[in-house]
Amino acid sequence: MYIRVSYDTKPDSLLHLMVKDWQLELPKLLISVHGGLQSFEMQPKLKQVFGKGLIKAAMTTGAWIFTGGVSTGVVSHVGDALKDHSSKSRGRLCAIGIAPWGMVENKEDLVGKDVTRVYQTMSNPLSKLSVLNNSHTHFILADNGTLGKYGAEVKLRRQLEKHISLQKINTRLGQGVPVVGLVVEGGPNVVSVVLEYLREDPPVPVVVCDGSGRASDILSFAHKYCEEGGIINESLRDQLLVTIQKTFNYSKSQSHQLFAIIMECMKKKELVTVFRMGAEGQQDVEMAILTALLKGTNASAPDQLSLALAWNRVDIARSQIFVFGPHWPPLGSLAPPVDTKVTEKEKKPPTATTKGRGKGKGKKKGKVKEEVEEETDPRKIELLNWVNALEQAMLDALVLDRVDFVKLLIENGVNMQHFLTIPRLEELYNTRLGPPNTLHLLVRDVKKSNLPPDYHISLIDIGLVLEYLMGGAYRCNYTRKSFRTLYNNLFGPKRVEISRHAVSCVSQNGMWFLDVLPDKSTCAEPSSSRHVSQSPPTPPLPSSPM
Repeated sequence: MYIRVSYDTKPDSLLHLMVKDWQLELPKLLISVHGGLQSFEMQPKLKQVFGKGLIKAAMTTGAWIFTGGVSTGVVSHVGDALKDHSSKSRGRLCAIGIAPWGMVENKEDLVGKDVTRVYQTMSNPLSKLSVLNNSHTHFILADNGTLGKYGAEVKLRRQLEKHISLQKINTRLGQGVPVVGLVVEGGPNVVSVVLEYLREDPPVPVVVCDGSGRASDILSFAHKYCEEGGIINESLRDQLLVTIQKTFNYSKSQSHQLFAIIMECMKKKELVTVFRMGAEGQQDVEMAILTALLKGTNASAPDQLSLALAWNRVDIARSQIFVFGPHWPPLGSLAPPVDTKVTEKEKKPPTATTKGRGKGKGKKKGKVKEEVEEETDPRKIELLNWVNALEQAMLDALVLDRVDFVKLLIENGVNMQHFLTIPRLEELYNTRLGPPNTLHLLVRDVKKSNLPPDYHISLIDIGLVLEYLMGGAYRCNYTRKSFRTLYNNLFGPKRVEISRHAVSCVSQNGMWFLDVLPDKSTCAEPSSSRHVSQSPPTPPLPSSPM
């Protein structure tokens, strides 16, 4: 599919077209490939590793690949990888070429509205124009009225990338679509593109493929020998200037200008990941892309976990996030770097206060209401936030049916007895995701009435269904008077949030829970009901943390 648009088309209109008319699913990752426009040779081994890694990264994460679209330079190498993938696999990749209309050869064959055209992809060696790469799935052709010139697509492509990054990966996950730049070979303009990516807010991490030639090799050299802050010693500086001059046939003044841009890039070298084939600790381009996204964006550990969960990459979570195994991470390892520029108000440490409310005008006499002390220990706050992130990830993994993530989270400290609170259990029973089931029909049969579309299934309903399925030979704890009383006290007829009720709680390891105990005179729940794989689960029922 293709569309010809003006160079200043709004990105939201383009994305709407791609999702509604082209019926594309929003990506969970956007890989934007940049490199040389002229044809160049890649080492056969490097080309194979690059192609396989790019395809694997896109396939396993549900990514879109953006390229220049025309079958020259780096796009032809990406096209070869796409062609090799399509011949071996049924899985379809979404590769979108964004090209300038004025550079497309045989563009007259594409003119028309809502038509299907036959396009000749055989290039004319005498023509200065380029044909579209036929391994791509979609094309956006930007027109600014010029012929035989690149540039019409640059601004449109960058704005579309920014707009896509603002979209949410999943309705359950608050994470936006991450964008990564992939640089292969390239000229001076590619260096400027890298600097633009690094200066974005938030910045876009970049992966540079060392050994592919020209700009990539120069950036890799600078990344290897530059110190923090973009500082390089004199001898290496002179060597880099000579390399720039020879590579691009530049004058001394032009070399110094490009050198200055490269040093600006190196001031944020932590956002640049260099892939060196055969280097120790680097397996393939795919891992370089995904680890660059996790580390390059300075995301906190919970945000990194959310990304790995969205991609369904349990291997990334195991190797890059849960690096300490079941042990507590050291202080400061879970949070992203914080800007040292804080206001005086922010510098003041939080104080733990307990306010008492005594007799006052218009107030009831008697009981004094105490407020819970605020936690000020940074270590405890960080660990509590990490526990909350793990439990949120567990909830998302269960709803999204990520079995391997459920196992990984249990291995790394998620306590299912504490996790399965009343609100979480009911959220799992009421989720619209996952395979279709007959739970609503069973509840309707038990209640002997039609349920409204937005009916919220409660644990009491679950208890009634269990007893109905067992033919009355089993009494569920959810239907006992003690549980009904507690449930109604906590939620009330309008299902008021538990945090609004003053209830008696017990403390376990700094977390507050309510325990629901079954009657001693009745049979207890089966022991298998504590396993998460049982359906439906009936574990002990602590409340939400207070």
